[in-house]
Amino acid sequence: MAVVRDMTSCQTLGAAILHQKLPQTLPERLAIAREVALAVDYLHSVEILVKRLSDQNILLQEERGKLVPYLTNLESARTVCGPGVTSLPLRTI
Repeated sequence: MAVVRDMTSCQTLGAAILHQKLPQTLPERLAIAREVALAVDYLHSVEILVKRLSDQNILLQEERGKLVPYLTNLESARTVCGPGVTSLPLRTI
């Protein structure tokens, strides 16, 4: 099963910072950072390494009055193979 969303109207975190479109309060900003950290933590828990996390591949979408971050461009992510640092490309669909 796949979930498909139209994210074409979303801005990147970088654009939101540049154009001062982030929430004004510290708790709201920390909530965005926490969501990004939780997403990366989840990917690491299933042995997926995100190689290029940047403000340009985090999209912000407004949902129920708050900005929700989504990680994108995971083509460079890798799966961990065994105990070493060997990795394989993550298959994208």
